[in-house]
Amino acid sequence: PSVDLYALGTNVETMVPGGGAMRASGASLSAPQVVNVAAKLLSVRPSLTPPDLAGLLVQSATPLPGSALRLLDGQAALAMLQLRY
Repeated sequence: PSVDLYALGTNVETMVPGGGAMRASGASLSAPQVVNVAAKLLSVRPSLTPPDLAGLLVQSATPLPGSALRLLDGQAALAMLQLRY
């Protein structure tokens, strides 16, 4: 009940030292996706406050049918940012 937003953390392609790639799973792979989108939004609109940024991420996320969970959607977040600010 305390989760407002999530990002996929299963079977995520990630880079490894030496330039290779592998697939892995876990929160350590999903959290950077949220940070990546947040950083991109802030690069477009540096004046966003933390509450505005968090709200934008949650409101633009894709609701999952039959669940209160919302999946991170970077493209929707950018589109919403451009409309609102």
